[in-house]
Amino acid sequence: MRGMVCVVLVVQMCAASGGAVLKAVDLTDLKQLTLKRVMHFQMLFEAIFKNPEATVWNIFTPVGVTPELEPLGNGLQFFIKQYVVNADHADKSISNKFKIARKASSNMEGILM
Repeated sequence: MRGMVCVVLVVQMCAASGGAVLKAVDLTDLKQLTLKRVMHFQMLFEAIFKNPEATVWNIFTPVGVTPELEPLGNGLQFFIKQYVVNADHADKSISNKFKIARKASSNMEGILM
């Protein structure tokens, strides 16, 4: 439970700062994805997807603006689809928010909502 409280706090900080706190993390390297890391990032993205659509859009938009972050965007899409959207406990709202995040991460213009 303590981990979920920390994740919610991080998500609230992301939302308050416009989401500019995403850092490059290799979420596609299966050797680095331990069960602990998968659960950590699952909780993080599930908490992000509990925010309004505009907030989700604004968190993922910086990934699309910067060409150097394309590998990050690809890693995020892979991880979220594999471990968050396809999780047994995932509901339809998570899938809808993932679609928004995917569009935002390919938003080259950097338009925020």
